[in-house]
Order: sequence, then C-alpha cells, then structure tokens
Amino acid sequence: MPVMVAAELVLSDGPREVLDRWARSTVATHRRVLPARVLLLAALVVANEDIGRRAAADPDDVRRGRGALCRAGRGG
Repeated sequence: MPVMVAAELVLSDGPREVLDRWARSTVATHRRVLPARVLLLAALVVANEDIGRRAAADPDDVRRGRGALCRAGRGG
C-alpha cells in the first residue's frame, strides 16, 4: 500500500503575515482562526494528523483544506 504524502504548502511573506494575524486574533471568528492555524502548521510541514491534534480539527478537514489551497495555487 502506498504511503500518502501531504501536499507541500509554501507561503510567501504576505499571506503568512495575514494568516499569523488571524491565528493570533482574540476577536476574529473561530471560522477564520482555525483555518489560519491549520495552514500555518501545514506550511511548517507538520503532518495532517498532528495538525488535527494541535488545532483540535478533523485530520480529514486538514487534508482537504491543504490540498484545495495547493491545487488552487495559492500557496505563495
């Protein structure tokens, strides 16, 4: 059985700064904060399962979000 490898996510400085600001926000909605945290961890090449544990997110949601962003070419 082949080993699944997470999609590589590369963020340039601009998007990284925005995501970092959202991830640290105490007034932004959970709907904005959680994906920001997930994407920042994904950019650090953290495994999807680990991201799920750290961000209290479903690993399948992490995979879908990471993959969608990479396919859209918005990684940097």
